[in-house]
Amino acid sequence: PNRPVVSFEEVAVYLSDCTVRNVNYLLNVTPDPEGCIPDNQREVLEQLGRWMEKVGNAIHGTRGGPWQPQFGEYGFSFRDDKIYAHIFAGYRDRASGTFRTQSIGARSVQRVRDLNTGKELPWTLNDDKTISIRNVDYAATPAVTILEISLTDKITLPRTAK
Repeated sequence: PNRPVVSFEEVAVYLSDCTVRNVNYLLNVTPDPEGCIPDNQREVLEQLGRWMEKVGNAIHGTRGGPWQPQFGEYGFSFRDDKIYAHIFAGYRDRASGTFRTQSIGARSVQRVRDLNTGKELPWTLNDDKTISIRNVDYAATPAVTILEISLTDKITLPRTAK
């Protein structure tokens, strides 16, 4: 019960990284002989639960994509008309407080917000159809910052040949 456990920050990164890659994440706990979860494990689970209350829409019921993740920097998940940018501590432009997506093509953006803080963020559609998002507070959730990009149209991916 007193051995070190995986931190909340590590669990958040693993879960987010699995989400953007369409991988399931199995988180195990080790109850004591009476069936109780030790305090150090319970604390991580409680922190994870509070975090998931804010960012769960970016995890539950999403698919990885529509773009490929960049290892250690960022990845994406999506559902319906929303793209979720999962931005990790290794993102090279963190110090600037900005984030830039890949091209959204003919889609239109309605709004962008930080899921953890709920704050709406200013954004610009660039000539190359990428989106530049400003005023991102990476310190609010240092392990993983998740941004919700709301579009006017539902996202569909091309079907692959079998």
